[in-house]
Amino acid sequence: EDNSYWQGTLLQFSGLNAKNFYSLITQELVSWKLFSSATLSRFDIYYSRTNKTDYKVYVRDFFENAHRKLKQTNKNVIFEKNTKGLILKIGNRMSNNYFRIYEAKNSLKFEHEMKGKFLQNYHSLLIENRLQEFEQKLYSHFLLSLGKLLPLNYSYLDWLVIKLRPIRKQTI
Repeated sequence: EDNSYWQGTLLQFSGLNAKNFYSLITQELVSWKLFSSATLSRFDIYYSRTNKTDYKVYVRDFFENAHRKLKQTNKNVIFEKNTKGLILKIGNRMSNNYFRIYEAKNSLKFEHEMKGKFLQNYHSLLIENRLQEFEQKLYSHFLLSLGKLLPLNYSYLDWLVIKLRPIRKQTI
């Protein structure tokens, strides 16, 4: 008797491998016939904002203030320091939408993990090679979600304010 949770083949691409696989997709070098029963289960997108100053205290202030503000409306917010630096986690890792903001070398990374039912709406765009529409929809979701979550009056969110302007004009 087979009581396995997963039947079939599971392919996971992370980091550089995911980037390379997506590059193959954009070059139309992937035969979707091989993946006829595949489902897209997770897609990550991030924005890297280069720090404009070397003063770490300002980064800490941003994290602390954003954490304080988010705690007022969102119970699933964790602010911590790990071996790589400061990190702000928003949401539940198991949910369809999970965010992290963390320090990287000379930058802050704003990352969004999209999973589950949310992604099922976009799976067909990927396999039909409608990549521009696929990217535009997921990127807009990324920006709009961060725009709703974060208080936009911080200098570390200048990039988000600029990128939201054309999207918000379209939706009005």
